[in-house]
Amino acid sequence: RRGYIVLTESGALAPEADAAEFIAHELAHAWWSSGDPTTEHRWLSESIAQYVALRYVEAEFGLNARNRILDRMRENARKAGPILGAGVRDDAELYNKGPLLLFGLEEGIGRARLDSLLADLAHHPPDVTAEFMRALASIAGEEQARAFEQAMRQ
Repeated sequence: RRGYIVLTESGALAPEADAAEFIAHELAHAWWSSGDPTTEHRWLSESIAQYVALRYVEAEFGLNARNRILDRMRENARKAGPILGAGVRDDAELYNKGPLLLFGLEEGIGRARLDSLLADLAHHPPDVTAEFMRALASIAGEEQARAFEQAMRQ
């Protein structure tokens, strides 16, 4: 599926920031598409792409636009189960809970460190969660990596 991006002409993408979020998410898959879609590691593709898309929305349209989307995601994440340890996950986990956890990680380690982590990983995106966690531990420490993994399992 390399290079496969689907864009919709749906009227549901009315606000400009929503359309930008959708397109930025799909473009982010140029870097973040290594997680096998038939395993729990799919979050490495979808959650990171969604996080990156929201960072674009923030940069282009401001915090209010980003926060409006995050509020919608928080509502959707309420029905989400764990991202790890439960097999293949659904939209609630991949597109809502996962990115929210990444924003929480950003709060915990700082944006600069998370940016450094993602920049390093973008050269060779991880195929499995353990690779992400090792890279996170090297940037932010073992304790932060353990806490993030625990949050992904709740």
